[in-house]
Amino acid sequence: MWRLAPVVLVALGCNRDVEHDAITAPPAAAPLAPTEHAVEGRPHSAIIREVAASEQGDAAVSVDQIGGLRLWTALDGSREPVPISAPAPAQIAVASTAFEVTVAVVDQAGSAHVLRYGRDGVPRGRVQVAGDVAISQIVAVGDHLLALRADQSIDELDANGSV
Repeated sequence: MWRLAPVVLVALGCNRDVEHDAITAPPAAAPLAPTEHAVEGRPHSAIIREVAASEQGDAAVSVDQIGGLRLWTALDGSREPVPISAPAPAQIAVASTAFEVTVAVVDQAGSAHVLRYGRDGVPRGRVQVAGDVAISQIVAVGDHLLALRADQSIDELDANGSV
């Protein structure tokens, strides 16, 4: 009798509806593509003294009393502010596109630094704006930056800090 058990199991296994099983089977999970992980956010460690928002109102940078900067890549509360490293700012400006946020920081000496971040808070680039004449004011217009120098000349900067 035990010799018939494998034959019965094989016969039962062959009586399956293969088309039905293929249609109702759960889809296999697609492998995840490797991506950069979003940077973990942190709140300020002092009182916020200044905020600069992009023209579109979809990103901002805040500065606290001790010079700490935080990048807000979303203003709806869906993402925590990301700490960014930059010199203590005298002025800040924020420009944004659908995929990037560009932050311009002018320090006390009149040197400008252009920082690029992805919408996930991951740094994408950082440059110091070239030039011998100090920058006295910087503003964001759309996705570009305008820098007013001490000699009253105006430079248009792109996201890479190029004139």
